[in-house]
Amino acid sequence: MTSMLEATDMMVAKQSTEAPAPYRCGDRICATSPEGTRYLARVEAVKRTAAGEFTVLAAVTEPRRFRSHLLTATVGADGYGPAVRPAA
Repeated sequence: MTSMLEATDMMVAKQSTEAPAPYRCGDRICATSPEGTRYLARVEAVKRTAAGEFTVLAAVTEPRRFRSHLLTATVGADGYGPAVRPAA
């Protein structure tokens, strides 16, 4: 049998745990531009935003002519954003 204090502590601990980042450095993502161009990119950094989402910074690997470019995107805890998804 647990006391009311222990039960409250357990509830607070469950609420305060944050979702882990959906990507780690080196993961691959696929992004689609508004024009329909698809980019494959390697994740370089992931930061949590105040809204509980994540900002992803990634280096483009495909198409080849954009290899020197970086892209940023905002994704949810599931790793999906308006035009971003995990690469298959």
